[in-house]
Amino acid sequence: MKRTLAAIVALLAVLILAGTACAEQASITIYPGENWISVPLVPYNYQPSVLFAGCNINGNLVRLDPTTGATITYSAAHPDAFGGILLGDGYKLICTTPAPVVISYEGFPDGVPDLDPQGNPIAGTMTDMWISLPGRQGDGQNAGGSHWIGCPFNHARPVDACKVTDGTTLLNLAQAVQQGWIDGLWDSMNNESKATVKVGLSTMSPDESTLLPGRMYQVVTHKDDLALIIPGNVPEPSTILALLCGLGGLAGLKRRRL
Repeated sequence: MKRTLAAIVALLAVLILAGTACAEQASITIYPGENWISVPLVPYNYQPSVLFAGCNINGNLVRLDPTTGATITYSAAHPDAFGGILLGDGYKLICTTPAPVVISYEGFPDGVPDLDPQGNPIAGTMTDMWISLPGRQGDGQNAGGSHWIGCPFNHARPVDACKVTDGTTLLNLAQAVQQGWIDGLWDSMNNESKATVKVGLSTMSPDESTLLPGRMYQVVTHKDDLALIIPGNVPEPSTILALLCGLGGLAGLKRRRL
């Protein structure tokens, strides 16, 4: 089963209004200093000021606009300019407290599974998530760019299982690296030790070869309008191209901030 992240947000809103959405608990530990973070579940309340209550995010929470390469810093005076916290996006957060802060929140069940009439997750229906990698738009170069992404699951996923598509061709990550579409090693950070971590394909001798819940990764592409597909259960998103064709292809998709 495959859904776009925008479709997941729309589905979640419908389920909440219908009173059928069941909740799971997620938590992220924020350590003093800089943290590279993401949210492992779709949060029911995606407002940064609510989600990160307990942290001073004013001037300390940053996201990247991959279409321009510019960073956007959260301002309590202008929260709409930053937008909501999205599944699959990565963020940098400076924690000003002397001790770690644990952020806990309720979200939609891990992997956004189908629900039965009682609102309970149906086993084996976890969604394969795709994350838009638009690259810098409007520069006429079709040369990709930098993206801050997060693991869109509340469980670890192997990098080797990821796939990449340009809306026409579907490649496994190793093939996409060989084609020059995307780098196979991604920067991340151990938020507790502040050590830089190289995460990527197991054949490229990374420090880690799994995507971890709550962690942010910096993915560099060399072609515009790609999507990274991260499987929820089994690593074979075989119908993703049919889904993308139904949506008019990657080029027409825009990342929507709530």
